[in-house]
Amino acid sequence: MPARKRRPCCLKWVSNLIDEETKSWKVDVLERYFYQHDVEVIKTIKISWRPSEDFVTWHFEKSGCFTVRSAYKLGVNLKDVDSGLGSSNRHPDGSRPVWKKFWFLPIPHKVRIFAWKLIHGGLATNSNKHRRRLEPDAKCSICGSEEETGYHAVMQCDHAKALRGAMRTCWPLPEERHLRLTGPEWLLNVIDLAEADAAGQLILILWRSWFIRNNWVHEGRWINGSASINFLTSYWDNLVAIRRGVVDEKGKCPVGDIRVRSIAKLPNADERWKSPKEGWIKINVDGAYMESSREAGIGVVIRDSSGSVLLTAWKFISDAGSAEEVEALACKEGLTLAAEWTKSTSILESDCANIIKYLHQPECQRSASAFTIQEALEEARKLPSVVFLHTGREFNLVAHTLAQLARRLSHSAVWRNRFPFCVEQLVARDVNSHAS
Repeated sequence: MPARKRRPCCLKWVSNLIDEETKSWKVDVLERYFYQHDVEVIKTIKISWRPSEDFVTWHFEKSGCFTVRSAYKLGVNLKDVDSGLGSSNRHPDGSRPVWKKFWFLPIPHKVRIFAWKLIHGGLATNSNKHRRRLEPDAKCSICGSEEETGYHAVMQCDHAKALRGAMRTCWPLPEERHLRLTGPEWLLNVIDLAEADAAGQLILILWRSWFIRNNWVHEGRWINGSASINFLTSYWDNLVAIRRGVVDEKGKCPVGDIRVRSIAKLPNADERWKSPKEGWIKINVDGAYMESSREAGIGVVIRDSSGSVLLTAWKFISDAGSAEEVEALACKEGLTLAAEWTKSTSILESDCANIIKYLHQPECQRSASAFTIQEALEEARKLPSVVFLHTGREFNLVAHTLAQLARRLSHSAVWRNRFPFCVEQLVARDVNSHAS
């Protein structure tokens, strides 16, 4: 929904903003009546080349269909806003990009798990225990001044304040005004605004404060501030050394990044790229999207049962709305080219599971890509038969490289029976894996 119009508008229909010949937005008209930030968003809305019925969509869910889950999340978010409690940035579809940043902070996994429990109110504080009738009193066991919530235990208690203040002389932590209790997800807000290293250092301090608290409550042993400062500084230095691969004085060096990553698995014989059956063709497509510039590229490669390349194509796209939209456009482009140049029974492979799902069940989605999905299915009807399959990125590298090429060079091309040099080795690898 646009913020508001810049000036009174005599236009009555959205169609007055569309150039019917090119099926594109009249940018000069948009800029006359809307603010620039609204114009940029409107330009990302793709216009269907074919007459289509309008439909109502629920933009708090990626599929565009209403779900109770998304309505609940919306209600919680609105409640926080109405009560003055902030919430971390979220996309219109309800996704939370800050969580991706959270799980890739440069801290050990056990520390991230602690922070996750803190965000969700899952620490074994006296407040939580009292609510479950496990403790007679909810007050803090150390200072006794107020209820021991998660925020109090790691932020407001005297020992936590003292440790954080001492560590400010060592680390560039977020300012105290940014550490206020703005709602249940106050820590997510801090992570969203802070640099990754600063957020990681803050969480380490909170983790250490909780460790001090537990030692006192459960073992009656107090850890003084200087010991915690020495521990934290040494711990962080070791984490940095691990990231950089520095060899210590004993000749030891880390075996990998501290982040938790999935281990790359070598494909076995059943997982390698498979050529289609005799008389079939396989269409591999992929999209590459840069959110900051809204520039994108799509890549297409069509091969026959022997693995021979029948067609390669790459196309540059400006003002793209999302990565998912680009993947849908890639599927449409691949089917269009196949229908035009190689009318055979086909397999369409993409590494975007959502788009493949939409192609199988177009009636179950009302996303921003709905019109593109409809157009892709119309192109598919021009072929004898099409099977839609999801594949892994590692088995779709030729199309992926072509998409990156289009975005990087802002260039489009279609080559029949040949391919650019940048994918020569990838094509050879796919053929060799098929032959073996």
